Amino acid sequence: MKFRKDVRRRMCVAHEFAAQARPPAEEIREWILRDGCSNGVVDAYLGLTCAVKGDLISALRQETLDEKLFGSIAIIVDALLDEGPVSGISEYEHAKEALELYVCHAQKHVESVVLLWHMLNVRNWAETAETDYKGEILAQCSKIINKPDWQEKVVKAVKQPDDDFAFFCATNVASRLDIDISAELFDSNDIRPPVPKQPHRNACSRTPPRPT
Repeated sequence: MKFRKDVRRRMCVAHEFAAQARPPAEEIREWILRDGCSNGVVDAYLGLTCAVKGDLISALRQETLDEKLFGSIAIIVDALLDEGPVSGISEYEHAKEALELYVCHAQKHVESVVLLWHMLNVRNWAETAETDYKGEILAQCSKIINKPDWQEKVVKAVKQPDDDFAFFCATNVASRLDIDISAELFDSNDIRPPVPKQPHRNACSRTPPRPT
């Protein structure tokens, strides 16, 4: 019950500011950007609202981002790209600049398997996107995805996940990068239920809820 109330609160706050003609106050805008999107149901419902009302593009134009802010931006970008249930990146005024800046910031920040999962989602989107800038997005994604240490990190994340969402990301990344984690999954089944096999993101974006 508490979980459902928190989801409703986040969605109501974000939609309230979406309906306002004037931009929200700075502290509210900061909350929307850092904490407003992840709702435990389908983040895509709030992606465009958070990008606009949280002034995503101004944040991305900064020279540096702190780790928490980058992680929150990764959730918003992922939500924007998931246009199945609602409008997203195709309706966002700053789509090209935002994505180009995001993948540039990602070169510094993507060190965890969860953030790698987000980058794989960006790559999947770019592979089929009808845009004139997809080549640059794919090139920047490849620099991150092709780093040689991901196999070790993925295996470790399967064996010692921070939470269920991190475990989901690790197993999903392993599948998409052809990393063998069969032994680790066998061991993990002693302490947690198996994760159902998931299709690649953008074909189906339903994932276990993130911690909120």
